[in-house]
Amino acid sequence: MLCENLATVECLPRRVLVVDDDDSIRMLLKEYFEIVGLEVCTAGSGSDGLKALEQDEFGLVLCDVSMPGLDGFEVFERVINLNPKQKFMFISGYAFAGSRRKLLQKSLGLLHKPFHLSDLNLLLGSLYPDL
Repeated sequence: MLCENLATVECLPRRVLVVDDDDSIRMLLKEYFEIVGLEVCTAGSGSDGLKALEQDEFGLVLCDVSMPGLDGFEVFERVINLNPKQKFMFISGYAFAGSRRKLLQKSLGLLHKPFHLSDLNLLLGSLYPDL
């Protein structure tokens, strides 16, 4: 890793977990992250995402909000209880209010569907300045 001289930048694992029940979103994000030089793991459900987090360490988790079974908010609460420093971003085509909005504020935010690769570039630039 190139973190030795970057005292103000947190060194994150160069591994991303994408949790989304939509195959096309998972494939798009997997391709994009691999192109920019990150390792990618994908999960088609919240429970599969949690299993992946138990087995490996990730610099970033991108998680869809609306999924059958465990939704993205439930995944986030479990992840943050286990690792409060985990970088986590929601993906959704919906807007949220109330307690759900408060959970969004505890994360890196919400990537709105449909999103553009420039949105991902901004996110990655803030987390991985050497990409």
